[in-house]
Amino acid sequence: MKKVIRAAILALSFAILVVGYYIYLSRTTAKTAADSANTEQTELEQVLELYLVRNYPETPREVVKTYNRIIALFYREELSNSQLEQLCDKVRIMMDPELADRNPREDYIAKVRVQIKDYRKSEANFVSSKVASSSEVEKKKVDGDQMAYVGSTYTIRYKNEVQITHQKYALRKDHDGKYRILAFTYDGE
Repeated sequence: MKKVIRAAILALSFAILVVGYYIYLSRTTAKTAADSANTEQTELEQVLELYLVRNYPETPREVVKTYNRIIALFYREELSNSQLEQLCDKVRIMMDPELADRNPREDYIAKVRVQIKDYRKSEANFVSSKVASSSEVEKKKVDGDQMAYVGSTYTIRYKNEVQITHQKYALRKDHDGKYRILAFTYDGE
């Protein structure tokens, strides 16, 4: 009889430990999932938090990738005026001073607003962008300036039609060793 009681107490203790551990894991997992849901940021929040003055992209390819993240937001997101202006300011940081001078802040923001409005009227959908691989980035000296040329491909869907466009970005290295966008050319479809 004592063996049966001892076995029952042992089995009950084991069952309580298993149930207790299960409850502990359930609560920990639920709390972790809730915490991660609260800390996950949208792409818009991540880009708005980029501090490009201090953490500027290190390579010409990374500059174009960051630029592409921003323009994707222009066309994919419903932006407030403040968000649009912040994104435009980030693009202007990546511009070579020569390009920035040709695009004063207020004029640039107005141009972007018009482009977004036209884009939405056309019922287009920005699908993706792809930057050329590092091995395809061309670097050379031009008139004493260190230049880099980076290709990028954009896929846009217009109702039932998909359009692929190619652009080549010319970036010039500044006195701080940072590559800034000087110009881009449209390479067609």
